[in-house]
Amino acid sequence: MKKLVSLSMAAALGVSILQGCGSKTGSAEEFTASSKGFGGDVTITAIVENGKILSATAEGKSETEGKGSLAIDSFNKGELGVKSGNDISSSSVDSVSGATVTSSALQTAWKSIIRQAAGNTESKKTTMKEGTYTETVYGNNYSRPSEVTVTLGEDSIEDIQVTDIGGETQEIIQTVIDNLIPRIKSNQSLAVDSITGATASSGGVKTAVKNAIDEAGGDSSEWYDEIQYKSDIVELDGYDTVVVGLGGTGVSAFLSASDAGASVIGVEAAAKVGGTSAVVGGPMAINPKDPSVQPESGTEGYPIDTDAFEKQWIKDTNGDAKEKCIDIMMNDSGSTLDWMIEDHGFSFTPLSSFMMYPYILYSEYDIQNIITQQYVNALDKACKKNEKNQYLTEVKAEKILSENGKITGIEAKGADGTIYKIHAKSVILATGGFGGNAELTKKYTGTKMNLYGMYQNDGTMLAYAVENLNADTYNIGTAGITHLARTTVDLRDSSVTPSHQKTLDAIVDSTDVLHVDEKGNRFTQGDRAEDITENAHKAGDYFWSIVSDEYMNDIKENGLNQVYMMLNVQDDSLPMMAMIDPSVEIPEENAKYILKENDPITDIDKIISIGEEMGIVVEADSLEELAKKIGAADLKETVEKYNSYAKDGNDPEFNKAKENLKEVSGKKYYAIKGTGYSYSTCGGLNVNENIEVLDKDGNVIPGLYAAGTDSMGVLLSETTGYIDYGGIDHGWCLTSGKIAGEKAAKYASK
Repeated sequence: MKKLVSLSMAAALGVSILQGCGSKTGSAEEFTASSKGFGGDVTITAIVENGKILSATAEGKSETEGKGSLAIDSFNKGELGVKSGNDISSSSVDSVSGATVTSSALQTAWKSIIRQAAGNTESKKTTMKEGTYTETVYGNNYSRPSEVTVTLGEDSIEDIQVTDIGGETQEIIQTVIDNLIPRIKSNQSLAVDSITGATASSGGVKTAVKNAIDEAGGDSSEWYDEIQYKSDIVELDGYDTVVVGLGGTGVSAFLSASDAGASVIGVEAAAKVGGTSAVVGGPMAINPKDPSVQPESGTEGYPIDTDAFEKQWIKDTNGDAKEKCIDIMMNDSGSTLDWMIEDHGFSFTPLSSFMMYPYILYSEYDIQNIITQQYVNALDKACKKNEKNQYLTEVKAEKILSENGKITGIEAKGADGTIYKIHAKSVILATGGFGGNAELTKKYTGTKMNLYGMYQNDGTMLAYAVENLNADTYNIGTAGITHLARTTVDLRDSSVTPSHQKTLDAIVDSTDVLHVDEKGNRFTQGDRAEDITENAHKAGDYFWSIVSDEYMNDIKENGLNQVYMMLNVQDDSLPMMAMIDPSVEIPEENAKYILKENDPITDIDKIISIGEEMGIVVEADSLEELAKKIGAADLKETVEKYNSYAKDGNDPEFNKAKENLKEVSGKKYYAIKGTGYSYSTCGGLNVNENIEVLDKDGNVIPGLYAAGTDSMGVLLSETTGYIDYGGIDHGWCLTSGKIAGEKAAKYASK
């Protein structure tokens, strides 16, 4: 889009007028262009005079905080190559490591502005060299790339094939293959929306097509023709219950409502069901009866003494958790697992303990690679119980409908633009929390949240209930469920040994390293990797891991002395079951991505150099210089204290074990920037033992239920955070979902 802007207006807008142009009476031109980023549109507005850039600003409100937002900030500061005073025709936008999709959107939008400024508004595309192009790209997996083959004609996208999924989750990348790729081909445009629930995987495929077009001599910025969406309104009437979200919580609610005889409809924003539940290990289930999940006879601590366990739970949450909701886990989580196995065909492993806790209550999905299919099978069976029962995917709920204080349904929007008004007597919120919404996580938890889980879990309906229905919250400030810390930006470079690309991640999880907050102060004991990851939020949006050249030289020669197991599990290079059963076979292709202890990191110098370019490693010749570079005023004093504790073998501040107290000394010092990566948020709406949402006066909001991580704050405390007894989150999802379905069906039958 092009506008004429007077020089006086440009000055009023704070635009810097180039010397020698201030006296001119001509007019500048304003150009605007948008391109799809990671979370939504990225828009650039530029003012140009006589071929010179007067100003250029970018906006992308939906881009990931701390990653895509940094690319936009860097653009606006003139750090990516576009600066006031430059010739627009020769300008270009540099890419930002860790923000590939946002960078690509900035580059595409800027190329469009260059064409507009040159007066080239024709729709004819640059001719490409016909052929097949193979591109290596990263999607959702932080260390294992995928391979995409793109076939191009002179002026067409002929075919797109994901020829190697790499580390992508099969069920997630399949939604991209089944939905995104046909839409790119049919629209002949890269402006199609990413698939909800597979945003990063969609970005990988789009990047592959973009790169192929450029490699073929085309101009990828020309391939963003606007997509036309529908404006239809569809009314769906006569339902007892509508379930919003079809992850583990929503599916459990759907099944139980159907079992109770209700007419039920479910909507899911993603292109598949299962949500975050399809990528977790499994649930907490206390004393189930089904034979298939029983531990070995005589297992110590089984069955669980629920009275003693509940007392411990109350103690561990400082009395903040609701006892009646803890009762639900004690009394109903086991029978819920039995119900899923016996009535709905799910399969789980025998109970075991989890991490450091002794409780025999954790069960994993038995066949990891078909979790989603188990959900689909159960839903399809439930739909046959009532001719009205159905579920819709790629339909995102946006509003809760109510009349005279009574819930009457929801309004939702389909991927094709269709508006759905679904009328039902009760609504169950099962949307997975609000971890995908940086604004809400900052508002409620105090820090932005990096997700390992699903970005469609953005709290839209939770926020709607709070703002429009006076819904109350409970422990909503509780930090997220975080089982792994990594660098703030993933190091992905083909010149580095594949497994060694995770070296810096391993350091930020290491127990014998000093970890400090943004000011340079310690924030946790750090005797267990779990302690570092679960308390990362206490440091703020990020933390620093401080080591010296002596440490780096040692791992170069001898390798890392520890690698946190979750680092290899969460990128699927090491199957979770292999941690339990050593006989589990590891695919040969996976082996090269598994970072191992005592494997010399011979390319550590290159890793440090790349890390510095990415902004995740800072090097200095002294602690004073390092403190200044990272803005951590208290760092030098903290290191000096820490070193004295290491010498004495005693840590009076955090009681860190002697064997983990290692002096930080050498000729050079390094700070590595780390952060926690969460499955989801923990706190949410306030509910009672019937999973009914309460308003701020403590009254039930009739017909409104919130289950799973939309209400898990009732089990926890903001002061102690998530507790790793083993699968609390998933156990609450399945159990509270089942209860919500039962209660909603009963309410609707009145």
